Amino acid sequence: MSLFGKLSTREHHGLRLMMRFAESYKNNETISLNNISEKEGMSVKYLEQLMIPLKRTKWLQSIRGRDGGYEMIKNPKDISIKDAIFLFSGNRAIVDCLPPKNKKCKFSPKCKAKCAWARIQKTLISAMENVKLSELIN
Repeated sequence: MSLFGKLSTREHHGLRLMMRFAESYKNNETISLNNISEKEGMSVKYLEQLMIPLKRTKWLQSIRGRDGGYEMIKNPKDISIKDAIFLFSGNRAIVDCLPPKNKKCKFSPKCKAKCAWARIQKTLISAMENVKLSELIN
C-alpha cells in the first residue's frame, strides 16, 4: 500500500478477485477464472498471475472438472483487508525508514517526523485489520 493508503493496481485487482471468491463462499458456489474475467474485465492470464500468492494461503480449494474452478474454504469473516492487501503487495511501510525496511536516510539522525509516520502507519494497519472481506460484499 502506498502513501496515504492509495492502493496499487495489483492490490486493487487482487482485492476485487478476493471479493469474487468471498461472494462465491456466501453463495456456496464454485467460480472459475473465466467467470471472474467476464465480470471484472480482467484477462484470465492476469488473474492467473494474481492467483499465485493466493494459492499459497490455503484460503481456496481447486475443483476439477467441467464445472470446476475455485471455492473459498476460509470464511471471509476471518480474512482482514490487511491480509488481502499485504498478500498482493507484501508488507510495505508508508515511508522506508519504518519497518519492515528500516532504511536510514540523510534525515535519520535528527528526523522529527518518523514518530508521526509510525503512528499514522500503525493506525492505518489497525484500521485495515478491523475491516473484514465479508464486509465488502454485504
